[in-house]
Amino acid sequence: MALAQDPELLILDEPTLGLDVVAKRAFLEAVLRSVDESDTTIIYCSHQMDEIERLADNLIILERGELKHMSPPDDFCERVTLWVAELPSAAPGPGMLPGVLQVQRIDGLFHYLVLDQDEGFGALLDAQGARRRYRGDVNLERAVNAFLTRNHATPGPGTPLP
Repeated sequence: MALAQDPELLILDEPTLGLDVVAKRAFLEAVLRSVDESDTTIIYCSHQMDEIERLADNLIILERGELKHMSPPDDFCERVTLWVAELPSAAPGPGMLPGVLQVQRIDGLFHYLVLDQDEGFGALLDAQGARRRYRGDVNLERAVNAFLTRNHATPGPGTPLP
Protein backbone atom coordinates (compact mmCIF):
# COMPACT_ATOMS: atom_id res chain seq x y z
CA MET A 1 0.00 0.00 0.00
CA ALA A 2 2.88 2.36 0.78
CA LEU A 3 4.32 1.84 -2.69
CA ALA A 4 0.99 2.67 -4.35
CA GLN A 5 1.41 6.30 -3.26
CA ASP A 6 4.67 6.56 -5.28
CA PRO A 7 6.62 8.19 -2.42
CA GLU A 8 10.03 9.83 -2.86
CA LEU A 9 11.33 8.00 0.21
CA LEU A 10 10.05 4.81 1.80
CA ILE A 11 11.51 3.32 4.98
CA LEU A 12 10.80 -0.37 5.52
CA ASP A 13 11.83 -1.90 8.85
CA GLU A 14 11.95 -5.72 8.80
CA PRO A 15 9.04 -5.82 6.34
CA THR A 16 9.12 -9.59 5.79
CA LEU A 17 9.15 -10.52 9.47
CA GLY A 18 6.47 -13.14 10.05
CA LEU A 19 5.73 -13.76 6.37
CA ASP A 20 5.75 -17.28 4.99
CA VAL A 21 8.12 -18.04 2.10
CA VAL A 22 5.48 -17.50 -0.60
CA ALA A 23 4.36 -14.13 0.78
CA LYS A 24 7.98 -13.08 1.35
CA ARG A 25 8.89 -13.84 -2.26
CA ALA A 26 5.85 -11.98 -3.58
CA PHE A 27 6.69 -8.97 -1.39
CA LEU A 28 10.33 -8.87 -2.52
CA GLU A 29 9.30 -9.12 -6.17
CA ALA A 30 6.85 -6.24 -5.67
CA VAL A 31 9.61 -4.11 -4.12
CA LEU A 32 11.98 -4.90 -7.00
CA ARG A 33 9.27 -4.10 -9.56
CA SER A 34 8.47 -0.84 -7.81
CA VAL A 35 12.12 0.23 -7.81
CA ASP A 36 12.34 -0.43 -11.54
CA GLU A 37 9.15 1.54 -12.27
CA SER A 38 9.56 4.58 -10.00
CA ASP A 39 12.03 7.05 -8.57
CA THR A 40 11.35 5.94 -5.01
CA THR A 41 14.34 5.66 -2.69
CA ILE A 42 13.86 2.75 -0.32
CA ILE A 43 15.69 2.35 2.96
CA TYR A 44 15.31 -1.34 3.70
CA CYS A 45 16.23 -2.27 7.27
CA SER A 46 16.68 -5.98 7.76
CA HIS A 47 18.78 -8.59 9.49
CA GLN A 48 18.02 -11.00 6.62
CA MET A 49 21.18 -10.86 4.50
CA ASP A 50 19.60 -12.82 1.66
CA GLU A 51 17.10 -9.97 1.27
CA ILE A 52 19.86 -7.35 1.40
CA GLU A 53 21.91 -9.22 -1.23
CA ARG A 54 18.89 -9.35 -3.50
CA LEU A 55 17.63 -5.78 -3.08
CA ALA A 56 20.37 -3.43 -1.94
CA ASP A 57 22.44 -1.07 -4.03
CA ASN A 58 24.25 -0.05 -0.85
CA LEU A 59 24.87 -1.86 2.40
CA ILE A 60 24.85 0.45 5.40
CA ILE A 61 25.99 -0.87 8.76
CA LEU A 62 25.01 1.12 11.83
CA GLU A 63 26.17 0.20 15.29
CA ARG A 64 24.74 1.99 18.30
CA GLY A 65 23.61 4.81 16.00
CA GLU A 66 27.04 5.29 14.41
CA LEU A 67 27.74 4.70 10.71
CA LYS A 68 30.35 1.94 10.57
CA HIS A 69 30.28 1.08 6.87
CA MET A 70 28.64 1.97 3.55
CA SER A 71 29.29 0.34 0.18
CA PRO A 72 27.65 -2.05 -2.28
CA PRO A 73 27.22 -5.50 -0.67
CA ASP A 74 29.61 -7.16 -3.15
CA ASP A 75 32.31 -4.60 -2.38
CA PHE A 76 31.94 -5.29 1.33
CA CYS A 77 32.26 -9.06 0.80
CA GLU A 78 35.46 -8.50 -1.21
CA ARG A 79 36.97 -6.68 1.78
CA VAL A 80 36.39 -9.61 4.16
CA THR A 81 38.46 -12.73 3.58
CA LEU A 82 38.61 -16.15 5.21
CA TRP A 83 42.04 -17.59 5.92
CA VAL A 84 42.24 -21.18 7.17
CA ALA A 85 45.58 -22.33 8.54
CA GLU A 86 47.09 -25.33 10.25
CA LEU A 87 49.17 -23.73 12.98
CA PRO A 88 51.03 -24.93 16.04
CA SER A 89 48.87 -25.12 19.15
CA ALA A 90 49.88 -21.60 20.24
CA ALA A 91 48.38 -19.70 17.34
CA PRO A 92 48.44 -15.90 17.28
CA GLY A 93 45.32 -14.25 18.63
CA PRO A 94 43.28 -11.45 17.07
CA GLY A 95 45.49 -8.71 18.55
CA MET A 96 48.66 -10.17 17.05
CA LEU A 97 47.59 -10.09 13.39
CA PRO A 98 46.25 -7.09 11.47
CA GLY A 99 42.62 -6.81 10.38
CA VAL A 100 41.34 -9.84 12.30
CA LEU A 101 37.59 -9.70 12.84
CA GLN A 102 37.08 -13.21 14.18
CA VAL A 103 39.10 -16.32 15.00
CA GLN A 104 37.70 -19.82 15.43
CA ARG A 105 39.41 -23.15 15.88
CA ILE A 106 37.52 -25.85 14.02
CA ASP A 107 38.81 -29.42 13.78
CA GLY A 108 42.33 -28.30 14.64
CA LEU A 109 42.44 -25.57 11.97
CA PHE A 110 42.37 -21.87 12.69
CA HIS A 111 39.78 -19.87 10.76
CA TYR A 112 40.54 -16.15 10.54
CA LEU A 113 38.03 -13.70 9.11
CA VAL A 114 40.01 -10.59 8.23
CA LEU A 115 39.20 -7.13 6.89
CA ASP A 116 41.22 -5.37 4.19
CA GLN A 117 44.09 -7.87 4.07
CA ASP A 118 45.79 -9.19 0.94
CA GLU A 119 48.28 -12.02 0.41
CA GLY A 120 50.51 -10.40 3.02
CA PHE A 121 48.23 -11.92 5.65
CA GLY A 122 49.15 -15.37 4.35
CA ALA A 123 52.83 -14.47 4.70
CA LEU A 124 52.16 -13.48 8.32
CA LEU A 125 50.55 -16.88 8.93
CA ASP A 126 53.62 -18.54 7.37
CA ALA A 127 55.84 -16.53 9.72
CA GLN A 128 53.75 -17.88 12.63
CA GLY A 129 54.59 -21.44 11.56
CA ALA A 130 51.63 -22.34 9.33
CA ARG A 131 52.14 -25.81 7.88
CA ARG A 132 49.49 -25.13 5.27
CA ARG A 133 46.98 -22.38 4.64
CA TYR A 134 44.42 -21.24 2.14
CA ARG A 135 42.34 -18.19 1.38
CA GLY A 136 38.59 -18.24 0.76
CA ASP A 137 35.64 -15.98 0.12
CA VAL A 138 32.79 -15.33 2.54
CA ASN A 139 29.11 -14.59 1.98
CA LEU A 140 27.47 -11.37 3.10
CA GLU A 141 25.92 -12.82 6.24
CA ARG A 142 29.21 -14.16 7.53
CA ALA A 143 31.07 -10.95 6.63
CA VAL A 144 28.55 -8.69 8.37
CA ASN A 145 28.39 -10.98 11.42
CA ALA A 146 32.18 -10.94 11.81
CA PHE A 147 32.31 -7.17 11.27
CA LEU A 148 29.67 -6.50 13.94
CA THR A 149 30.98 -8.97 16.52
CA ARG A 150 34.66 -8.00 16.34
CA ASN A 151 34.50 -5.71 19.37
CA HIS A 152 32.13 -7.81 21.41
CA ALA A 153 33.37 -10.27 23.97
CA THR A 154 31.89 -13.75 23.89
CA PRO A 155 30.10 -14.43 27.19
CA GLY A 156 31.63 -17.18 29.26
CA PRO A 157 29.66 -20.07 30.73
CA GLY A 158 27.13 -18.85 33.25
CA THR A 159 27.45 -15.20 32.20
CA PRO A 160 24.00 -13.60 32.00
CA LEU A 161 23.18 -11.95 28.71
CA PRO A 162 22.13 -8.27 28.74
